[in-house]
Amino acid sequence: ESGFLRRHLKKAQKSCEQRREIMLKELEKFPADLIQFSPTKGGLHQAVWFPSRVNDIEIFSRCFEKNVGVLPLSPYFAGNPAAPGILLNFSSLDEAQMKEGMNRIATVLEDAYGS
Repeated sequence: ESGFLRRHLKKAQKSCEQRREIMLKELEKFPADLIQFSPTKGGLHQAVWFPSRVNDIEIFSRCFEKNVGVLPLSPYFAGNPAAPGILLNFSSLDEAQMKEGMNRIATVLEDAYGS
C-alpha cells in the first residue's frame, strides 16, 4: 500500500478542521441575543439557533436573495413551536468565501431583526 488514501484523508480532515474554526470565529462575532450555537466537533455543518421572534424561513429567503445557501431548521420539527434556526455548510468554502457569506448573513439578520 502506498499510503495515498491515509495521506488524503489526513489532509482532508485538517482542511475541514481549519474551515470549521474559521466559521466558529465568524459566528462568535454575531450578537449573542440574536444567535446561539454549540460548536460542532465534527462533520461539515453547523446549526445556528435563533430566538423565537426570528422567522428562519424568512432568513433563508433573504439569504438566498444574497446568494448565500443556508437551510432553515424549523421545517424539521414535528411539534410546535418549531425551533427557528439555520444550517450552515462549510465543506467547500475557502476563508474569503466563508467570511463574505457570514457578513451577508449578518446583514440579513441585522436588516430583519436588528441586534
